[in-house]
Amino acid sequence: MADIMQTRVPSLLIVFTLAFVASATAQVPDHSTRVVAGGVVLIVPAINGFRFPTEGERGINALVAPIILPKNRLLAALLTDGDLRLFASGRQPGFDEYFVLQIPRSVEGRVVTLNEFQPLRRGIREQQKSGQIKISPTVKRQLADASKQTSDRAGVKIHISITEPIPLGVFEDTERSIGVTILSKVRAETIEVRTEDLMLSVSVVTVVRGKLLYLNGACTFHSMIDLSRCNSQVTAWLSALHAANP
Repeated sequence: MADIMQTRVPSLLIVFTLAFVASATAQVPDHSTRVVAGGVVLIVPAINGFRFPTEGERGINALVAPIILPKNRLLAALLTDGDLRLFASGRQPGFDEYFVLQIPRSVEGRVVTLNEFQPLRRGIREQQKSGQIKISPTVKRQLADASKQTSDRAGVKIHISITEPIPLGVFEDTERSIGVTILSKVRAETIEVRTEDLMLSVSVVTVVRGKLLYLNGACTFHSMIDLSRCNSQVTAWLSALHAANP
């Protein structure tokens, strides 16, 4: 049973991808990290209750990066102390909740203006209104790969699947940012056991110092309180990111 519960790891990391700089001399706030995006140094603050892996824990990013859509590059991952402790002890992290910062490879090398951002912003808003969000062929291939990799680790055949996402609306909409929430059911099953988990995927697209960035996260869902909490967490992260990179 423990093995099949761990199959949520790759599937949770996949779902949030469905939704689509400060100077180098600046002081880095406590609990923050620096990343380089297209030659621009960005200061990335942490979210309360989450932290970036330390130097000795950086290997956990290898569990995250392969699940990011190939068109994006992982810049930073915020994880819980519990998951980092599990990783440090050689066990499989649960990844029940986490946040990641990504950048599309296609535009990483150039400046994205706010005027260029507006059509993308409108498109995301209209997609939410229409309620038409589909699982892409790329994600389906990643799910198949995740099922095989997890089966190989567990020594038993495991199938991972995700229901079609349900848009829950726009929670952030400004000239430089738009944020949406999606609800999905993640299912992992073997011949003998099947587990199902509801998961919230939050996704914010924003422009920071001319770079188009995706702030994505996954949160467990038991009630609408979780929806408010997850949206508030990523909104706080967004505000801190903008403040650290004026």
